[in-house]
Amino acid sequence: MSWRFSGFPNRSAILQYQLKARVFRQRYVTSCAQILAREGHDTAISSDQEVTVFGHVHNVRKHKKYAFAHITDGSTIKLLQAVLSPEQAADLTNGTAVQITGHKTSSPGRGQEQELKATHVKLIGSVEDPAKKQHTDEFFRSIPHLRLRTPFNSLLVRFRSECIDRLTQTLRDFPRLGRFTQVHPPILTSSDCEGAGQVFTIGTQDAPPRHESATPDAGDTKAKDSENYFFRSPAYLTVSTQLHLEAYSAALGNVWTISPTFRAERSDTVRHLAEFYMLEAEFQYLASLSQLMDLLENMIRSLVTELRNSTIGQEMLSSDSESTDLRNSLQNRWSSLDQSPRWPRITYRTALDMIVSASEAGKASFSATPSWDSGFNLEHEKYLVEAAGSGSPIFVTDYPRSQKPFYMAPSTLSSDSEAQPPEEPHINADGDTTSTASASTVANFDLLFPHSIGEVAGGSLREHRLPSLLTNMRRAGMIKPQRQPRDPNPSSPTTTMELPSDSGSVAESLRLMEEQDHPLRWYVDLRKYGSAPHGGFGLGFDRLIAYLTGRDNVRDVVGWPRVAGRRAEG
Repeated sequence: MSWRFSGFPNRSAILQYQLKARVFRQRYVTSCAQILAREGHDTAISSDQEVTVFGHVHNVRKHKKYAFAHITDGSTIKLLQAVLSPEQAADLTNGTAVQITGHKTSSPGRGQEQELKATHVKLIGSVEDPAKKQHTDEFFRSIPHLRLRTPFNSLLVRFRSECIDRLTQTLRDFPRLGRFTQVHPPILTSSDCEGAGQVFTIGTQDAPPRHESATPDAGDTKAKDSENYFFRSPAYLTVSTQLHLEAYSAALGNVWTISPTFRAERSDTVRHLAEFYMLEAEFQYLASLSQLMDLLENMIRSLVTELRNSTIGQEMLSSDSESTDLRNSLQNRWSSLDQSPRWPRITYRTALDMIVSASEAGKASFSATPSWDSGFNLEHEKYLVEAAGSGSPIFVTDYPRSQKPFYMAPSTLSSDSEAQPPEEPHINADGDTTSTASASTVANFDLLFPHSIGEVAGGSLREHRLPSLLTNMRRAGMIKPQRQPRDPNPSSPTTTMELPSDSGSVAESLRLMEEQDHPLRWYVDLRKYGSAPHGGFGLGFDRLIAYLTGRDNVRDVVGWPRVAGRRAEG
């Protein structure tokens, strides 16, 4: 039995439609980039060919015999010059949307090789308030919905898209590790992955968000009024998708994602945003921190090499062609990534000694001196990049455990790490010398970039052993310890004391988490039901884009920058 839908066109109609569509594309679907492309380029249009372009008038100059309109359609940073008659340009002004048909010809003027000699001009969109002057970057940040129309900002958007496309191709078939699977972890989460408490709490109009810690502590985590929560318990915007990536990785192997992340950090600097994009990857069966750093370095080097060979990459490198200094600066930035020797790798202890020694010798001056537990500021990172990297990126590894989250594995677990003795001995109440959690280090790294960018990526090996993971969580106060009365005499006032944070068996810790309805029980299950050595990293995508485009302010490389203390336009 054959079925035929009476409304479906026959084969002849389909062929006619395809022919008309092909003619339409050849004659009408033309971009400024195609017209301006040099002869021989894949997308170039042959000279004297009639073309039609749609776009906005960037500016127009009207003379007695001719008029010149610069057209932009977002396809290139260059402006297409259209040669018009005075009558054709009569109603044109800055911002007008137009359809121009004409012939591509060589331009006799300076500054452009090709131009469009118009035969027909149609005004398809008017403008009420024409822009008539140049504006500063700060002013454009206040009108992000209009900033996108400027040639360079449209280039930034296309450059971001190109970077994502190239990264996708690289991760699809990563050398030596095989294919990566792109996944989409949740944006709403029940916990703070980093443990810093800088999270946005989710609420509804009838149940506004409460300011509660997203990091489970020694208190009772079970909500007494769970019916007031949309999800039965507090929910937050994610600060990292890493924990969920580990679940994907345990099932699929190597996985990655690029997604928005959020930090309620009130840092009004050129390097911080409340909403930003992170490229995160998780590698299964990985027991070497050096291998993890190799993977990240090779990925970035491959990206820059691919960008050099792309049209948009070349457009970005030549975007400041009027300024030799700016063009050379951008070239140097790219060269420091893909043409420099292997990026140096130093431990946190070595980095700390370098900074302290430089300060004491008067070779460098810092507003604050770092310590074992305090960490580095931007001024310290800038010095390390210059002193240890000579202007190229550097890896700083093996940070103190006291500075890092609970899920990181100890440095001694890395297959390429030498066992490190405790850096700072601690004398306990009994006079015994023991090592504390703050004295030990973890198998992690921070990747520092030059040009005041600072930290761009961070990664670590994950603690895949269940007993050790639970110990870390107890030490961080994330599992409520069992409480016991000090005085067994019932007639005396009841007092309690907590057991040591690292006491308790695996079974006891799991029981406590069950009783407390702990929001990270699912994460512990990843170890409980079988785990293997693994690790991963998170790359600040916006900071990487800022570095590659020569922007000093990360707010200039995102469409709608979200910053503390400023209205979220749009």
